[in-house]
Amino acid sequence: MQGGKLRPIDNYSSSLINDTVTVSEKPVTHSIDEIALLITKLSKSALKKGMKELFGKTADLKSAYRQLAISDESLKYSYLSVFDPVDKKPKAFRQLAVPFGSTKAVYFFLRVARALWTILVKGALIPTTNYFDDFVLLALSGDRSSCSHVFDEVMKLLGWKLSEDKSTDWSTTFEALGVLFEIDQTGSGVLKVRNTEKRREELTSLIKGFLGSGVMTQKEALQLR
Repeated sequence: MQGGKLRPIDNYSSSLINDTVTVSEKPVTHSIDEIALLITKLSKSALKKGMKELFGKTADLKSAYRQLAISDESLKYSYLSVFDPVDKKPKAFRQLAVPFGSTKAVYFFLRVARALWTILVKGALIPTTNYFDDFVLLALSGDRSSCSHVFDEVMKLLGWKLSEDKSTDWSTTFEALGVLFEIDQTGSGVLKVRNTEKRREELTSLIKGFLGSGVMTQKEALQLR
């Protein structure tokens, strides 16, 4: 469960498969800092051209990992054995898509996501950032329609499906990575970034729980970041 929502994963940790993976580098993704930097750069550039209105929106890939198939050559290695509580015996299942929960899959997916971001930025000239399957798009007032159209067409051309229910409309305020960006005053050199109401409630609940128990593990402390 995450935020009251059931999120099924391919558990590669309990089976110790993830323990067999060695990585020598940290995955690199765009964070809040990169989004803020892009907003700042765009707003300064717009001011030089006498434009002040900057807008943002978010887009999300639908079941991103499931959109990437395991290669035919690797399918013979994609079997997992799990215990069936109904028949009371282990059963083997073959996975056809990249597993959501595999350490190796995370690095693989991030390479694909970074390639997609590069195409959007350098090929389609769309100001955007990428965090796993989440994209933040920015545009001036007169560019919103063309930016949305090009983004959607690039995704269709490359065969990616978007989560229609998670995509937002252009606005001077938008949520991304758990924070709220207010860009309505960027023309005056002001950018506001703060926790969303949902995130504030989550933090309040966590802190009260730690104070009540008097105990907080290192892993739990990282949730307060």
